[in-house]
Formats: sequence, structure tokens, C-alpha cells
Amino acid sequence: MYYIISFLCTVSVAEQSAQGSPIGIEPSTIVAICALVVSILGLYLAVRYNRRTIRITEHHNRLSVRPSLVVHYYRKSKDNEEYALLKNEGLGPAYLKKIEYGYKGKTYFSMADHINENCTSQIDKIDAEQSATSKIADFVLSKDSEIQLFRIKYYEKINLEDIEGVCQLLEINIRFKSIYDQDYFYRKVLNQ
Repeated sequence: MYYIISFLCTVSVAEQSAQGSPIGIEPSTIVAICALVVSILGLYLAVRYNRRTIRITEHHNRLSVRPSLVVHYYRKSKDNEEYALLKNEGLGPAYLKKIEYGYKGKTYFSMADHINENCTSQIDKIDAEQSATSKIADFVLSKDSEIQLFRIKYYEKINLEDIEGVCQLLEINIRFKSIYDQDYFYRKVLNQ
């Protein structure tokens, strides 16, 4: 487009200089005006495409350091225990803000609260170790690292399949941020 406008301006000036200026403007002034229009158009296009390139680059940078959290839940009958690990499988760090446990429509802020309220018949047989909730405020989970969310050890030898597990249909809801301060939410329902 730049070349087309420049060519038309040059042809127009060449015609006017051959015929004399019928509108009283010097040919050099017409060339200057055409050059100014072409320069302004070029500046506009450069700014427009640079802004687009910057936006694409910023979007790429945000995706390249996005955290991705995954809860790994383990239920070991031979060791009489259940536990969950939270792992960051993304490319950037995750700034953990809040972990909540949900069970039958109610929210608990620690696994111990859930066990105390919902496992009264077996509470004397259970030892719950709360690992992450007490130290969760602004905890940073770096790439490929993991923390233990909870570990439940049954004192007596019981068959985990014979009882409704403490973690049966337990929801784990996690709020976290990326390095770019973007909010994310992760939800995992155990045994589903």
C-alpha cells in the first residue's frame, strides 16, 4: 500500500510539473504532502502491528508459566492409610491461597474438622495428620514439587473397602494464583 500511494504521488507530481500547476501549489509541496501521508500511514501500521505482537507475546508468556495443580489420592489397604498429595505439574509456580474440603454440601477448612464431624463411629481408630492447611497462606508450590494435603492412618487393621472411607466423595477445592497474578480454581472429587 505504501508503494502504491508513493507511486501515485510521484505520477501526479510529474504530470503537474509537465503542465504547470493549475491549482497554484508547487510540485515540491505536493511531494512533501504525499510523503507526509505515506509516513503517517506507515507509522500507524507499525504501531498497530507492534501492539498486536506485544499482546501475543504477553499471552504466550502467561501460558508458558501457568501452574497446573493435580491431586494424587492414594488408598493403601495393606498399610491401612489414605493420603493425598498436591502436585504442581505446570510450568510456573503456584501461589496457593486457600484449600477447602467439601463433604455432603458442607465446607471444612481442615481434614481434621471433616473427620471429627463425619467419622464419629470410627474416630478412635483414626489418626489424621493435617499437613498443608495450617501453612497454606501464601505458600508457593514450585514446578514439579508436591506437598502432602493429608494422611489418614487407621490404628486397627480394618479393610478400607468394608467401611465408607473417610475420603469417599470428598471434594478438595483449591484457589491459587500464577506469577502474573491470575486467579485459578482447581476442584477434585475423590473416589469418583
